[in-house]
Order: sequence, then structure tokens, then C-alpha cells
Amino acid sequence: MAGKVLTVEAYLRTEEAYVETVMAFHEDAGAPILCACGVEAAGSDPGLPGDVAKAPPLEGQAVRRGELAALIRACLREIFWCRLEAEDGGCAIHFGYDFYVYLTGRDLTGRVRDVAHAGGLFLEPFQSPYATPA
Repeated sequence: MAGKVLTVEAYLRTEEAYVETVMAFHEDAGAPILCACGVEAAGSDPGLPGDVAKAPPLEGQAVRRGELAALIRACLREIFWCRLEAEDGGCAIHFGYDFYVYLTGRDLTGRVRDVAHAGGLFLEPFQSPYATPA
């Protein structure tokens, strides 16, 4: 049985749904400055269109909202990997394999759920395997 071919257009639509969902979560958490933690180089840029961070942030570097979407895309494309965490613990964004993204720290608002569902994403309660013990 043959599977469906993933087109660039379909990939970019899905990626944008993730970016919009994470950005909505960050905004609803008060848009705190995030810290890049556990930074790891991963692979090369696949050359897809879109605003994407070309280099990983430094360990401990502050990531502001204006930089966030490009950094999310880079992590989803596995150009590099990092956890993004607010100092107060009220907002954390962790990236896993196979497009798993863990949003932790606050309950997801109805707006975040609506943004995710509009993009065809599924949300489920699950603790991030990348969370560091308190």
C-alpha cells in the first residue's frame, strides 16, 4: 500500500500551524523573555522557504518574542535543538522528535486550543520528557 507524498506546501502549512500555536501559547503566558537551554546542533538547513534562524542561540541566551517564530521553525526542521524556558517557570516550550512540541507551565487557554485545532493539530495532556526537575 502506497503512502501519500508530503509536499513542501503541506509541510509548510503544518509547520505554520505549529508556529501559530506556540506563539499563541507564549502570548497568553504574558510573552515572557525565554532562555535557550540545552542547546544542541543537529543538522543542516533543508532549504525550505520561510523565516528561520540560521544559527542556534547560545546556551542561556535570552530569546525575545520577535525572534521566536524563526527559532521555532529551526527546531522543527531539526537545524538545532533547545528548550525555551521563562525564568519564572510560567512558560516552557520543548521540542521533541517527529514534530512533538511540549507546552508547559500554564494551562492552555481556549484560544490556544482553537489556534491548534484550526491548523489541524491535536493537543493532549502530557508531561514533557525534557522537563528538568524543580
